[in-house]
Amino acid sequence: MDPSPRESESGPRGIPGRSPGRPRSQGRPGLPQVLFAACELGLFDLLAEAPGPLDVAAISEGLGASPRGTELLLEACVPLRLLDVDTRGGTARYANSELARAYLTSRSPTGQRAMLRYLGSTTYRCWAHLADAVRWAGLSRPPGGAGAGVMTPGGGAGAGGQQGSCPRCAPGCGGPGALQRGKLSLCPDAGHRRAAPEKQWSALQGDRRVRGQDEGTGHLWVLPRMLTMSQGEDTFLLLRQGSNQYLRAFGVPAGDLFAAIYRSPAERLQFTRGLQEIWSVDGRRVLTAFDLSPFRTVCDLGGGAGALAQQCASLYPGCRVTVFEVPEVVQTARAHLPLPTEGQVGFREGDFFADPLPEADLYILARVLHDWSDETCSRLLASVHHACRPGGGVLVVERVLDADGRGPLAALLGSLNMLLQAEGRERTAAQFRALLAAAGFGGFALRRTGGVHDAILATKALPEAGHPGARGQ
Repeated sequence: MDPSPRESESGPRGIPGRSPGRPRSQGRPGLPQVLFAACELGLFDLLAEAPGPLDVAAISEGLGASPRGTELLLEACVPLRLLDVDTRGGTARYANSELARAYLTSRSPTGQRAMLRYLGSTTYRCWAHLADAVRWAGLSRPPGGAGAGVMTPGGGAGAGGQQGSCPRCAPGCGGPGALQRGKLSLCPDAGHRRAAPEKQWSALQGDRRVRGQDEGTGHLWVLPRMLTMSQGEDTFLLLRQGSNQYLRAFGVPAGDLFAAIYRSPAERLQFTRGLQEIWSVDGRRVLTAFDLSPFRTVCDLGGGAGALAQQCASLYPGCRVTVFEVPEVVQTARAHLPLPTEGQVGFREGDFFADPLPEADLYILARVLHDWSDETCSRLLASVHHACRPGGGVLVVERVLDADGRGPLAALLGSLNMLLQAEGRERTAAQFRALLAAAGFGGFALRRTGGVHDAILATKALPEAGHPGARGQ
């Protein structure tokens, strides 16, 4: 994690001279998984609740894990500065490091355990498909074109494609295996058909040889060697070019950016808790980058369970904050993460792409725009501008790229992650300025916070000169 405790001069026990500030990855494989596994097993919470350092046997029993596996995990955690070890007396005893106490236990107010578990169970699995995401990002036809074919709606081959689109046969079959009103028809040859000659489009999962679909034309892009279709009970995978990798990683539709994140109530709760944790570290920084006290009504769009809204209400007691979220997230928040400031902070269910936005003086878009393409962001910002009261504004909270787009590294990696999990990217200040200006916002100002996220404030002009929230611009 980017935020970390101040490094001290004395190292952890058993590692002289090494500071507990943050783990050193040095680009070695497996290091993220050490952290993810330790969080999933509950290692740091076990040690936090213990009366003192524990040996391997006690930790193994507490985790319900094998002694050998536990010992190997503990040994890897020490040089990563996740654990301290005391070897006096000939027996190794382990305790949480300063870093782990601050960020890896459930009891810490700045703990990041839920977010790390989400990264391990969802984000990291998408990164296994990075090469394919890079290969197909934004393409409307296979890269290079060599040997590429296309199956078109209605059968036959598209321009430059293979003749004969039956996915069961070699090129030249001439069968009408085609995309027809959301279904895939197999070859009419009795030897190539199952009892049910059509398979539902929505059920096409499991065969990585089908490479993509052009959403504009419905064409299914394939390569000649990929024309064989399995005859088993399993159905077939369909990937559209430039899509996120949810279908490959989880078998869920790529068109819904939150289908994998919300793939079960437990996963939805974990992600929602993870966002709560992020704002426990970075919320105050982004909310005090500008003086927001003139804005009396605030709407946090896609604000999760309301952690950032709660901090806003605490920092600016004169405001009232509405969290605008989809119903399932609001229900999760009310059931599992109730707010102590209910009254000053409230929820309104809705989809900010489909439903009218509540009128407000200030809209917060925190970690929202990076999910979406420029076109989608423009539509959302236009809706925000339309709903915003004159003199109001929008606070955008994102990782902002340097002017040349070549750093910082965390933002560059964030863009790759958007390639894998969404359809957007991280952006430069100039790119944010252009999006906001096109929607009608002016008074653009960027504040680097020194934390994970930066803050941008832009305003909607008053009918006459002057607007609230101008301090710091």
